[in-house]
Amino acid sequence: MGSSRIKPLTVKELYKLTSAPPRSIKHYGLGGVPGFVPVHTPADYVGFALVYRHEGKRKKLTLGGAKKLTLADARKMAAKYRSDIEAGLDPHGEKVASRMEKIHRVRLDPLRYGKSTWPYSGASFGRAAKRTASSALYPAED
Repeated sequence: MGSSRIKPLTVKELYKLTSAPPRSIKHYGLGGVPGFVPVHTPADYVGFALVYRHEGKRKKLTLGGAKKLTLADARKMAAKYRSDIEAGLDPHGEKVASRMEKIHRVRLDPLRYGKSTWPYSGASFGRAAKRTASSALYPAED
């Protein structure tokens, strides 16, 4: 695994970079792992991501928010995913594929959920129908 030429930023340096909300979404190089960046939004959200290329396309794998994930943990996760990427895997593609599989696995029964739930139909699609469709698409995990 190649290491980044950028000196790894410390927690204090990261805090200094993200102390004021930016005008647009910003990605700063954190160093240590190639492509490891913090994501700083105008809503003052700070998270961590890994930016890489797979088959010529730019991909961004979100690792988590800074409120729940420390810089050291995020750096370890980025190093693990970077080694997977260098082995030829596409972690972002796998994440999206598993999410799509979960959505398509759910079958909607019109007798159970009513006509207005799927496909979404005009004015009859009210709050109750939205809740029903949402519960059908994302069933509670057992």
